[in-house]
Amino acid sequence: MSTSSTGRDPGPLGGAPGVAGRSVPGGSTQSTQGQQLPLSQVEGGFEGEETRPLASGRHSAVSSLLADLAKTARSFTLYDPRNDAIRQFLASLNESLSRTLESEGTVRIDVQPFEMGFEGEVVYLNKDRDRSLAFRLYRDGVRCITIRPGFTWDELLELLQILSIRYVGVHQHEDDMVTLLWKANFQHMDVAAVEGFTPSEDGTPQDDRGLANGKPAGSDDVDGAMPQELLATMEEVPQFSRPYEPVAWVSVAPERLQEIRGEASDHTLPTSCNALLKHTCTFLRDPDAAWRFAEVSHLFAEVRDFLLAGERLPDLEKLVDMLDGLATGPPPPWDPGRRDAVLQVLSGCRERRAIKRLLHTTAVAHRVVPPELVRLVGRLCSDPVEVVMETLVEERSPAARALARQLLEHFGRNRVEELRARFAKLPGSMASDLLRVLAHIDLDNSAMFIARQSWHTDPGVQDEALWHLENIPYSGPLGRHLFEAACRLDPSRRVRVFKLILQSKDPRFVDRMARHIEQQGDVISPQDAEELGRVMGRLGGTSRVPLWKAWLTPAGWIRKILRGPMACQIAAAGALSEIRSEEVRAILEEAAACAKGSPVLEWIERSIERWEAGAGRKSK
Repeated sequence: MSTSSTGRDPGPLGGAPGVAGRSVPGGSTQSTQGQQLPLSQVEGGFEGEETRPLASGRHSAVSSLLADLAKTARSFTLYDPRNDAIRQFLASLNESLSRTLESEGTVRIDVQPFEMGFEGEVVYLNKDRDRSLAFRLYRDGVRCITIRPGFTWDELLELLQILSIRYVGVHQHEDDMVTLLWKANFQHMDVAAVEGFTPSEDGTPQDDRGLANGKPAGSDDVDGAMPQELLATMEEVPQFSRPYEPVAWVSVAPERLQEIRGEASDHTLPTSCNALLKHTCTFLRDPDAAWRFAEVSHLFAEVRDFLLAGERLPDLEKLVDMLDGLATGPPPPWDPGRRDAVLQVLSGCRERRAIKRLLHTTAVAHRVVPPELVRLVGRLCSDPVEVVMETLVEERSPAARALARQLLEHFGRNRVEELRARFAKLPGSMASDLLRVLAHIDLDNSAMFIARQSWHTDPGVQDEALWHLENIPYSGPLGRHLFEAACRLDPSRRVRVFKLILQSKDPRFVDRMARHIEQQGDVISPQDAEELGRVMGRLGGTSRVPLWKAWLTPAGWIRKILRGPMACQIAAAGALSEIRSEEVRAILEEAAACAKGSPVLEWIERSIERWEAGAGRKSK
């Protein structure tokens, strides 16, 4: 976010393409013909936003956007976040913002004490000091807001959080609006600001220069003349020996213009802050100056918070270097408590909250952990694994979780057993994240551990384990866990397990599956039996045909009917359907003749059709 500090209110923005009318919550329609339209509609009527005639549909669209923004910000303090009203307000606001930015491109809003303007016309008016969004912004010094295309959903939520905080009230421990907006570091929103104002006793806005309605507060001079007591204090204007030429425009080289713009850019602010602190350190070390750190610690703490709030890792490292240098060695005689005061500022970087902020701000542009972040976490935390684990437990952002996993991979390489013990106590996505960390740290020695998690109670952990098993070489000891997964998992994941079993080409799976069907045949569904049989047929081939034939051998000499559990018969038919030989076809046809009138006939006929289709493909 770009924040400029100036005493002048910015002028109106130039024209932009028009926008067609659209419907607003409540069923009313905005028109492009300048109809009189409500600026806000909520359940129960208006909330202070006044109805005004608007010049065009473009102004109506911006008016609706600001009304939605004010209504949603107020709602954050009234409703539970899961309330349906909040969801409706957010959806309406997101739609209004998206359409306005798509049509207008950049939207610039001028802020006055109780109103906001767009291209020279008032599009928001609310004179209720407790409800007016304009009043909240103006009170804290905001004079202009410019929203640019690309403004994201996350930025919108951040803006709503800031506005809702300021709706609650002003307390001494709170930051003002400008500070909160500055710390948020918006990428697609700029704010022009002054120092703010304090409302007078009668409620009239009084700005930062002590002016009320453009005149000195308390002055009775209606014609704007300077008060006599002020004139009396002014020195006589000096007389110059030669006249000066009037002010005139001068040409400035493009290179110099770029330097000037760079000086005013937010990107140079971290460097300037560290330069200030470095200069301060010279006085802290100078015996003649005899500065004590406690007297300037607030400067270091403020720069620390600023660098933690943005992606300023190299500059944050430099600040930590400065603080380490001040804390190293015996304190100077004039400042015996220096070390403790410096460590207190440093402790603000070591808190879990600070590490979480670092993960969030770094995750905006990176999915690969920067080396500066690894160094900082290692320097700031006495136990990086503990701090990062605590952060991962609370974190919900996918990008931040990705950075936390990579930090755990770096700091947990020698603590694999401890991480496995933690894994057993973690639920859901946290266990899945830690399993990925263990796989990346020590895949060879963790293969068995990962295979056991393929039939974990949590579906997310199952998916994570199966993904790693699909990307590591098969070994015999893994077979027992894959077979267990094939028996326990739901059909969607069992398909993946069967694929792994077939890729292993390990015939030992056939014996395991055959015993399972014989022992559990009464509880295995026909679909599961057929799937198991087809896998057994592909792995066992012609060598296991006698077994499948035995499962399909009829009982008795006079009345030939199939014997044994139905699951065995279906599995045998499924296995034979995967083996291409005329002997197999004869076995299936004989089994079909014996199964007439039995439910298993349908499954045997399906196997015959599959065998014929496969034989046809083979002949081609």
